[in-house]
Amino acid sequence: MGKVKESIQKVFDDCYALYESTGGYTAVFDHVAFQQAKDNPAYKDVMYERCEACDNEMPSLNGICLICGSSIHTDAKQKLIDAVIEDLKRGFEFGDYTVLEELLGFIERDKLVQSLPEDQWSNHRTSVDYFNIQATGYNPDIDREEIEINAGENGKIMIYKTDEGFVVDVYGQEGDCIDTMPIWEDDINPNDEDDNIDKDDNGNCFYCGQKCWEGQMCDEQQAGGFNNATPE
Repeated sequence: MGKVKESIQKVFDDCYALYESTGGYTAVFDHVAFQQAKDNPAYKDVMYERCEACDNEMPSLNGICLICGSSIHTDAKQKLIDAVIEDLKRGFEFGDYTVLEELLGFIERDKLVQSLPEDQWSNHRTSVDYFNIQATGYNPDIDREEIEINAGENGKIMIYKTDEGFVVDVYGQEGDCIDTMPIWEDDINPNDEDDNIDKDDNGNCFYCGQKCWEGQMCDEQQAGGFNNATPE
């Protein structure tokens, strides 16, 4: 459990140092958002809960406020946690690990792997889980529909809707956009109206009665139907 504890302690230390150096919690909010955008596993379980000491919604990890260090958990929940621990201890005395196995089953694989010594991590990791969708839907903060896709350990891919089509942004490890590609709605659904002006219902050229090359005029069309009947 050493590596997990070290990782959690580093989150507390970094946030507290940032709060102390800036004199405000806004910097901690921005720091947490940036680390989560980078898919930093140490910040994956950080959530926003009400801290009575701060009298506000604050980022917390394992029930501890990252701003002031106070416990977020109510006394009732802490009593429940203590009761579960005591029950687990009694089960261990008789070699019963059923409850522990069930609880561990709810923990995500990558988080569970970090509970082992670091030299064993590679023996249990299956993949970096590329292209796993992290979030999808309407983002009210920036008023757009978007999809956030994991790009493994390297960054993330964002796809969002615009009035003209879609934009694909690729972000690196530092959270900076390293490439962007617009995809226009007109390119997805081109308007064929103009191409069909000089074609009949079967798509044949009015002038020569054959299939002309797209975007090019046949000799008869260039001649304005001089050699054959001009379309009505």
